[in-house]
Order: sequence, then structure tokens, then C-alpha cells
Amino acid sequence: MCRGESPKGEASFANARDAWLDVLRENRQWPAVAELLERMLALSKRLDVPIDTPQLFLELSADLSTAERCMEALPLGLHPAEALAEHRSIVDINLRERLPEPTRGSHRAADAVRTLAAIEIELPHDLTPADALRIGLRTLTAANVTAADHELVLLALFLGYTGYAGGTADITAALARERAQNWVAGLPERAPVTAVADLACRAMAQRLGSAETLARLMTLPQVHVPAEPAHVSWRSEVGIAAVREALALWPGTCVRTSEHEHIALGEQAAALVEFQRKLREAQLQRPLHLNDPLFDPSILDLPEPPWLALLEEAGLSVTSLHASRTTGLTPPGPAGFTKTSHQRAWRAAIDDFLHAHPEHEKDYDPEHDAGVAETLAFTLGMKTAAIDPSVGAGTIAEIRRDPDGPAAAMTLRTAVTTAGPLLDASLVAAAKEHARAFDGHGLARDIEPAAALLSGHREGFTDPNATRQGRRLAPALFCLTVAAAARTPR
Repeated sequence: MCRGESPKGEASFANARDAWLDVLRENRQWPAVAELLERMLALSKRLDVPIDTPQLFLELSADLSTAERCMEALPLGLHPAEALAEHRSIVDINLRERLPEPTRGSHRAADAVRTLAAIEIELPHDLTPADALRIGLRTLTAANVTAADHELVLLALFLGYTGYAGGTADITAALARERAQNWVAGLPERAPVTAVADLACRAMAQRLGSAETLARLMTLPQVHVPAEPAHVSWRSEVGIAAVREALALWPGTCVRTSEHEHIALGEQAAALVEFQRKLREAQLQRPLHLNDPLFDPSILDLPEPPWLALLEEAGLSVTSLHASRTTGLTPPGPAGFTKTSHQRAWRAAIDDFLHAHPEHEKDYDPEHDAGVAETLAFTLGMKTAAIDPSVGAGTIAEIRRDPDGPAAAMTLRTAVTTAGPLLDASLVAAAKEHARAFDGHGLARDIEPAAALLSGHREGFTDPNATRQGRRLAPALFCLTVAAAARTPR
């Protein structure tokens, strides 16, 4: 580890835990880990308890006795003591190793990083270590952190990638240094960013000043290689591995702990959130800060949220409209709410309304309302994709990740009702432009076959062969629906 001083207790355990999980991930034992997590989440939902409670652990211990994969003995080489014997989370790096000599070019690159850090213009983070240093140096300056000069570069690299959970007002040099050292010890051994972080640790241990450290870091080719977000996220903490792995395995799942309910957004939802962030920043004419609301708070002063009128126009029942008004929640789609607390609040609002107004019970169809909510959400996503290609790219990624999933199914249904009636040469041309913006020329080549398929099935994809072709061409059909949605006023 570093990095001067090995991490103790929680950080040491957490780094070793994640290193061991990475080893298992590359072996046939990983499905057993996935099954354990799946059973844990199922028990949490059935018992209505967080995953980190003693009751769940007791139930899980009994439940695992029927899980054959989880009961298989691990090969000796995969036991933590054997698998991690030489791992960086256990073995210290050589802090006295000679550092590379800077060059004239690396000095210029270091000067550029410091100059950009001082400019009050927000630039997108490209995930390279060089850019993380820019962001981290600005964070340290904004927080007025008093740190020794030889510590600044490591702290900047750490903060540039992970931010700081407490907000910049709570940063202290001592705590940031401890967290930075723990973070470096948890980096994957073969990740390019790890070479940069280790060199920053060596420079700090040798008490090299920030200017000289930056110049030496800039000699490494890895400093310009974008890091994988999963590699540089904060992992040196207990209680986060089960949440992280479950959300990675099943995007959209809700993992409930004693403190929070965690949800991993799908690709389309994540792109929509990013689109809303850009709109909000344009409205404020500044970057969003920690805990800034994503939407304009003045929307709360309106008599009704704007989306309620859209739902009413789309045919949502009076009962579900009442539940939306009283809970502030948008109606659930066919999969229901991800968060159990939302599900309970919604069910209570529905029951209370029907008890007070039994005459509406005959008109309340939860499946119909779920379909209305799903269709409206998908339509709004299509219209947003016509404005921001990243939203379209997110939807395409979601369709490809799960060709039998809800995004693909909605695409096939919506293509018939939205793009089918407007299908002509100009729509095909517009769809090709969207395809190139979303995914490049490969997807654009699929537009004409998708249009031909849609032209032959204007009443819907009813036979199995057409459905198979539709699922294969779903990304291109999505581009056709986006082009059609862009033509319609609402």
C-alpha cells in the first residue's frame, strides 16, 4: 500500500475484499457470488428489512444451505490468503524507487494543468489522470485546504476522481491524505491510472514539491489514458461491496440498507438525468454544486406538476391521478416501483381514495395505468433523444444490453404507432441522421432494412419471425421513432 503507511482496519479489509472479488470475478466461482447477492436481495424484499441487518444474515445463512453453487468448496488458490499473497492491497510498494526525470515537454504539460485549474471555466472531465489533477487542484483551492506542498498532487488526483462526500467545506488535509492513501491501495493492479497514483505516492514520500511531481507524472503515457469509472471510484470502505455488485449485475434494482435505498439507473435513465443536469446548469449559468436540486424548486409552487396534465391527457385513471397528486410520485410502470417505500405510499394512496370513492373502483385498472405511464415516459425519452444524442445513445445501449427487455419491447410497439403512419423517404433520412449521432454509421445502415420491415407490418409485429427481426433491428426502429416524435408537437 502507500504509501508511507499501510491502511489499518476498515480500509485494509475493504481493499482486500475488493481485490479478492476481482479475482473471483475472473473465475467460475463468480456465479455463486451472484446467486448469493440475488438471494440476499430476495430475502430483503420478502422480509422487508435492509440487507445489513442481523435478521437478514441469519435467514441468509439458512437459505444458502439449498444453494449448491454457494456450498461448493473454494480451490485453495482462491482463498484470500493465497489469492492476495502478492497483491498491492497487502504488499507495500517501494516508496524509495527512483522517479523518472522530467523533460521540457513534461514541464510544459504540468504548467498547462496548473493554468487550466486556475481558470474559472467548467470543462467536461475526460477521466484522464491529467484532467483529474486539474479538477483536484481547483477543488483544493476552492476549499482553501492548507496542505504541505509535497502532498498536493496526490490529494488533487484523489479528489479529482472521487470528489469528497462531505463537500468541500469539510475537507481537511489530514483526512484527505488518509483517504487518498487508502484509495490508492485499492486501485486495480493493472489499471493505467494505478501507475500514475503510485508515482504520486512515491513523490510524496520523497517530499518532492508539487511542481516537480507534476512534471514527473507528465512523463508517463498513462497520464493521458481515460480511467474506467469503476476503477477510480471510492471502494476503501465496508458496507458498500454488496450494494455496488448488485447494482452492477441488475441495473434498476433497489438495494436497501439501514441508511439508504440505492438504485442504479439504466442507460436511458442515466442519460436523461444528465440531460436535465445540463438544462439546470444552463438555467443557473453555473455548474451544479453538491446537494443542488436537479429541477427548478419553483416547480413546487405550481398548482400541479406539469407532468400530471400529460398523464391525464394520455388516459390515466382518476384514481392514479389522485395518488400522483397526494404522493408526488409519477405512476409506476409494469415493473412497479423500485423503492419499497414508494410502493407502500402509492398503495396507501390508492386504497384511501377507493375507500372514499368506491364509484371509481370499476374504472381503475392498474395494468392499464402502468402501460400509460410506461408509454408516456418512453415518448418523452424519444423527444429528448431528438434534442440530445446522448439520451438516444443511452437508450440504444439499453436495448442492446437486453434485447428482450422493456426498452426493446416499447420500441417495437411505439415504432408501429408513431413511425408507421409517417413512414416516408424524409423520415428515413432523418432517422439515419439520428442513428449516426447516436451510434455511428453502422447503425445508420440498418435504418432502411428497419423501415422496410415496418412498412410490411404496419399493424404490428404479430408473427414470430417479424418479432425476431424487429428485436434485431430495434436500435434502428428506435431511430425511426425518434425522427417521427420530432415531427409531432407533443
